[in-house]
Amino acid sequence: MVWGKARSDMEAKTMKPGAFASRTPLLALFVTLTMLAPTAALAQARDFDIPPRALGEALNLFAGQAGVQIFFPGHLVVGRRTPGLKGRMEPRLALAKLIAGAGLEVAQDDGRIIILRVGARPAEPVVAKTRPRRSKPQRPQGDTASPLEEVIVTAGMRSADLKRHGDTVGDTVTQLEIQRLPNLDASDVLARLPGVRRNETQSGESRYVQIRGLNNAAASQSIDGVLLSDYVNSSHATSTELLPAYFIKTATVTTTVTPDLDENANSAHVAFTSITGLDSQGRRVGDLRVLAGAASRAGELGGGLRPLRIVGTWRGALDQDGRIGLALGANLDRLESRQDAVSVTGYDQSGGRLVPIGALGRGETHTRTERRSAMIRLDLRPSPRLSLFGEYFFLQHDFIADQRTATVSIVAGEAIDATAGGGQIGAGAVNYGFGRSHPKLTDHIVQLGVNYETPGGDAVLVRLGVTHNRVTAQPITLSGGFSAPSALLSRPLVYAFDHGALSFMPLGVAPAGDVSDYRLASKVTIGDALNRDQNYFARADYAHNASAADEGLGVKVGVQLKTQDRSTIQRGLSVLAPMAGLQLSSVSAATSVTLLEPVTWDPAAVLDHLALEGRPAPDGGGLYARDPADGFGQNFNGSEVIALGYGIASYGWTRGRISGGLRAAHTHRELDEYDPDSTGRYSLSHYQQTYWHVLPSLYGYYDVTSALKLRAAMTKTLERPAITSAGRRLITSYDAPATRSISYSNPYLMPIRSTNYDASVEYYYGRSAYLSLGAFAKDLRDIPAASSSQTIAPDGVREVTTYTSNVREVNGKKVFGRVRGVEVAWSNPRLSVLPQALGNLGVTLSYVYLDYRVTALNGGGGVAPTDVRLVAAAPHGFANLSLAYNRGPFAANLAVQKISSLPTFTYDPTNDRRTAYGALVDLQASWQVSRALRLLVEGRNLLDDGEIDRAGVTGYGPAYQVRRNGRTVWAGFQMTLF
Repeated sequence: MVWGKARSDMEAKTMKPGAFASRTPLLALFVTLTMLAPTAALAQARDFDIPPRALGEALNLFAGQAGVQIFFPGHLVVGRRTPGLKGRMEPRLALAKLIAGAGLEVAQDDGRIIILRVGARPAEPVVAKTRPRRSKPQRPQGDTASPLEEVIVTAGMRSADLKRHGDTVGDTVTQLEIQRLPNLDASDVLARLPGVRRNETQSGESRYVQIRGLNNAAASQSIDGVLLSDYVNSSHATSTELLPAYFIKTATVTTTVTPDLDENANSAHVAFTSITGLDSQGRRVGDLRVLAGAASRAGELGGGLRPLRIVGTWRGALDQDGRIGLALGANLDRLESRQDAVSVTGYDQSGGRLVPIGALGRGETHTRTERRSAMIRLDLRPSPRLSLFGEYFFLQHDFIADQRTATVSIVAGEAIDATAGGGQIGAGAVNYGFGRSHPKLTDHIVQLGVNYETPGGDAVLVRLGVTHNRVTAQPITLSGGFSAPSALLSRPLVYAFDHGALSFMPLGVAPAGDVSDYRLASKVTIGDALNRDQNYFARADYAHNASAADEGLGVKVGVQLKTQDRSTIQRGLSVLAPMAGLQLSSVSAATSVTLLEPVTWDPAAVLDHLALEGRPAPDGGGLYARDPADGFGQNFNGSEVIALGYGIASYGWTRGRISGGLRAAHTHRELDEYDPDSTGRYSLSHYQQTYWHVLPSLYGYYDVTSALKLRAAMTKTLERPAITSAGRRLITSYDAPATRSISYSNPYLMPIRSTNYDASVEYYYGRSAYLSLGAFAKDLRDIPAASSSQTIAPDGVREVTTYTSNVREVNGKKVFGRVRGVEVAWSNPRLSVLPQALGNLGVTLSYVYLDYRVTALNGGGGVAPTDVRLVAAAPHGFANLSLAYNRGPFAANLAVQKISSLPTFTYDPTNDRRTAYGALVDLQASWQVSRALRLLVEGRNLLDDGEIDRAGVTGYGPAYQVRRNGRTVWAGFQMTLF
């Protein structure tokens, strides 16, 4: 991987060769964790084609064509041009020709990084006779909008440069883009990349992401070369919302993973790097952001406190030689909002008209979240060849979601004066429902790393990591809600619907009776689960002649050990309401109720009344026992140990590189849990499973010219099932006729396997600008599917068993998944169409079209599958637009994401539904008051994007749910000290 980078004027004046020499390994590590170029690279002749142009641009072109990194005093190249050069020659000779007469000379050259300094006095002297030892940055020019952005740009590569010099298909977000948008967490950061979808806003935040249509558990993630394993649930989905955005230096999404990356990555591998104290050549930088927010749909769980965001980081060298670096970070996010929804269960034909049936309702989801995070990282550079680091992350997320609903249950025959898109309802049963979820995640992550370069130029890398993950969940679920005995409405209910709207409105004020008339008579499930993970990771890698700048044969090998040890304690229980029912008036402060208007409730009051008046609920066997192992869930202990090795052989030449390799993984899994027998009684069961996977990869690139690059890749990956996949769940219905339902999974469920293909054409021009066109495909097999069987048990109860297993075919028809897609991206940080006097405008635009289909099975409800149907499983289109504008002290950055509708398809087309999403729009505007102070205004989800669920295979059927998430606007300041 190679790059060239101009340095800022003021930073160049303080260059010290000794300090730079000690930081050389860090600069190489920032480009790649494992590949270091040998000293002999500059001794080999290369083809150069550098046309006449500005000296700074020519030096950047030289770096790319020579396969090196280069630093030079930016103030000495301003206004200077070079006649260019063309031909095959040694890079040192080419560089000498370029800088002739510019007053520059080589201060350091180790074959990978070249440092230029002031040499013989140039023809037009521009250097002051006296230079201060250290100076604050001046107001930046060009496309950087603040002194901090100028430091970031001069210290690292742009995202386009990282993409250009990567060895396979991928995209990167750098610290520059992270600073420019209202990014709360790593999920927000990733959503700026092509084909990455962030989920709907919850409490003003983005939680999980999906890459190329696959679920969030299909992507593995690492930070600084250590696998991230802060899993929020029983799957392998990483909690990216826990990692603050401003702790991140880069985030790279590799969609066809190479053998040295984690194999549990059917969609992609995401590699984060954290900020370090030796970034920016050890310059000491402190940054503090404080913002207060206001939500358009304010929730009621915040206790009157406004949304608040505080994040601070400090980094810099602790010694004059830049051998010891320290980075500190702390973050507090307090967010809250309200999601409003209107919904109907479904539609049916009545009198030749489509009319709503089931429950018509309005709902509110009040959310509150607090995230507290901290990090510390220490870097040591004992010698130019050896670097070490240790880091610790504390991540905590406390999230509460409170659901409130007001519904009217009707049947099709109750519709009056029905038209093509509306009518009235005269009778129905009124109900008020409630629920609460309260997960709390706490992670402690410790990581150690060593990088060593042998005297021969080979690279050795070692990483160790420990993650302690604790998740508590305390949900409250009220089955049935609070209802009144009367089914009559005080006033008719008017309804209207079309493919994009849904509304219910009573004629005039519609009181729904007295609060005390509504009673809860059903079961309440009180959850109290504790999940604890102790996960360990170790890896060792060796690379010889394996970087993008090397020519000839290269080798890279490594071994890894990954372990996960999870225990879950279920302390939940189910309680029946009192015989006379629990009055709504005893748990709500509402003095009256109105039709289709949710009311407040007090969860603590519900629990208090149930503790005094509640009745024990029967478990799966009909026994009245307060047993944690009931229908709510079971205690279990699970472990997973994965040992693996990989090898990569590569061959590089002047214009390209081709690599091939294998990753062999041995997996051993064990699970101890309590399973029910046919009568619902629980006993301890033990499962264990062992299997091997050998995953080949072939990838490479070819530089047609210095600006045009071709890439192609083929890899095989997998997605392991959750450790708890063997869990059985038994639910008994006491309705007539009695039904006993058992659902569980094959304890030996195999991973989903994927064969991945990627190809791209990339054209690079100007300064870090590019245009790319790519095509990709994925073929998935061993997809889990559920099948059902029905029998009459000896006790006369109808028993339905649902079984999830890997299904490869049904009656000779294959069960599989496939992804086909095309990706187009364009990025230019400095558009020439805008006159310089009007400022600078940068743009990044991407569009991904994909067709992700899986086979859906028929059956269910006691019927075994006999047929399959290929259905869509993801949105077809993903469009992302980012604009960055700055002029003088003003800067504005805009991000827009629009995706097509999300299908929810089954075997039966009449049940197909789609969810349409409005555009997500985020904005940041700022004014640089002084070198240290910047005023900020940020907005998230500015359009209050709507989500519309529609019935019908075409996606244009009637809406059955419309949700609004609300927008959040923030105002505050950023203070940066150098």
